[in-house]
Amino acid sequence: MGDGAAGITSAMSVIPQSRRLMSWAHMIRKCREHRKVIPNEQKWLNVEKDIVNLQLCFKDNLFNQAASLLLGKWSLDNQLDRFRTYFEGQWINDLSFWYEGAVCLAPSTNNGLESLNGKIKQSYTMRNKLSLATFLQTAERMLRDWSTKSATDGFAHTIHFESDLESKAHQWSQKIDQSQIIRLSNTGYVIPTRKSSQINGRFVLDDDHDDYQRTRNEDFEQWLSLASPSFSKRALPDTEALPFVFTMFGIDDDVGDQFTESVSRFGEQEVKPFSDVMSGAIVTAIQPICPELFLEEKSTIDDGQMEMMKMIHDIEVERFLQKLNANDRNVFDSVFKQMKTQENAAKACKSVYKMLPEKPTV
Repeated sequence: MGDGAAGITSAMSVIPQSRRLMSWAHMIRKCREHRKVIPNEQKWLNVEKDIVNLQLCFKDNLFNQAASLLLGKWSLDNQLDRFRTYFEGQWINDLSFWYEGAVCLAPSTNNGLESLNGKIKQSYTMRNKLSLATFLQTAERMLRDWSTKSATDGFAHTIHFESDLESKAHQWSQKIDQSQIIRLSNTGYVIPTRKSSQINGRFVLDDDHDDYQRTRNEDFEQWLSLASPSFSKRALPDTEALPFVFTMFGIDDDVGDQFTESVSRFGEQEVKPFSDVMSGAIVTAIQPICPELFLEEKSTIDDGQMEMMKMIHDIEVERFLQKLNANDRNVFDSVFKQMKTQENAAKACKSVYKMLPEKPTV
């Protein structure tokens, strides 16, 4: 599994019975980068919802059938032609293994590996392309550091369970809506996340439903409703919105991946403070560049109010960062600093303008 690098695709093509898996995080990020070819914002949101639903297919034949119906649905709208052509060529014909059933019950992203790559670039290569001799010396130093760390910290050979785990598990089982839990096998289940950022979606698991068999050539929406055993909302983790924010501000991909990896580890208690800090970071970054976006009737935020907002936000950020480990603090600090640069804030303003039905006027 990786991003869309041609070298990975070429290497996997010579390995028998192998699948070249595509990271779902990278795939949806690339799709969002092409949202500009769809002029209508609401149509893009509908397209994104379709892609999220398609990703939830748990079998190859379901994905192939759904993809065919989805492309047929999009072909009815001329405004989607450019995106449909891109999507079919890139994500159906070339790199199609980005859905859940490509390798069932395996990770959907390679965020953990990307995080490690980011640490190598940050601490060892300094994001420079090294000569062979320098690379070998750097690799030796890196392996020595890791070996020394493993000798002092040790490896975990067993899983440690807290004494109150069974009690917490019982409490959770009483609170969870069990209709949301989907059984895949005798030992496998799918449990949708309960975090706040939501897009409608349904897990698509089976194709032996009689009604589904009779309507397999109908439209995508009918197919989805018949092939999906659960019609509940799929709660996407907050990390799903981050690639769009990073694209708006032109955040470095490596740092963005590390940031996303950190956020994905947050528990319920961290989600709300993080959302507040992130929202504040966006506002305080773009308000000085495009204050007209914050117009409310004939008034706007004056300089004194803006300075107060920035001061309060800086305090909130500092409190939030203190709760993170040193590496995560550095990553978050790097992202917030990149967002505040005039160049990146201007990029974000342009992105916001494009999403508005009409530009705000002073």
